[in-house]
Amino acid sequence: TTIQGAPPTLTVAFAAVNPAASLADWPQLTAGEESRFEITLKDTQGNVFPCNNTMAAQFTVNLTGPAAVSGEVACSGAKFEAAVNVTQMGAYNMTIQHAGAQIKDSPKSTTCLHNSPSAAHTTAIWPSNSTAGEMTVFHIVVRDPYGNTIDCQASTASQLEGKFTGPSSPKVAIACSNTSALFQATFTARTVGSYQLALTLNSTAIHDSPQPFTVNYAALDMAQ
Repeated sequence: TTIQGAPPTLTVAFAAVNPAASLADWPQLTAGEESRFEITLKDTQGNVFPCNNTMAAQFTVNLTGPAAVSGEVACSGAKFEAAVNVTQMGAYNMTIQHAGAQIKDSPKSTTCLHNSPSAAHTTAIWPSNSTAGEMTVFHIVVRDPYGNTIDCQASTASQLEGKFTGPSSPKVAIACSNTSALFQATFTARTVGSYQLALTLNSTAIHDSPQPFTVNYAALDMAQ
């Protein structure tokens, strides 16, 4: 005999939120690029909560390091999605909390990398003059669009080019400095006169390029 109303329908509700068991797909950061990543919120029995706006609003995402940055958490379908945008490169600690409690592995160490080189933000320690026949050495500071300094690499050095206009066209060699992380330019001008020295990055003029440059007479050679 079947009992009236059997079998009953039962609904098992979520247990309490357990931030310590909740997970994040910790992101790799690049300066100026928004990083989006998922957070998995679990209860004390390991069940995964679907996202709702009330629970999303209880998350806080904070980064400390060269700059202080806060992120936001919202729903992306049934998932919690965090978004952060860091513009200053360097080492950070990322903290994710739900209702004031840390999730698993929080705080997490992460690094924000520089963005691509930007000609408009790249500068040179411009030389103003030299003596005919003497080597001139100066440095170039390559930066990304957010002002982060990019350490020299051969692949980036190959994107830099120096050109003279004037009485002659000395060749400008650009490579990595042996004593620092800067880009180093060298040339030897042998013909006296007034020049314009231009520097480009990927064929685009860097900041304040071109600049005037003067080649002065060398010492008088009495033996000649």
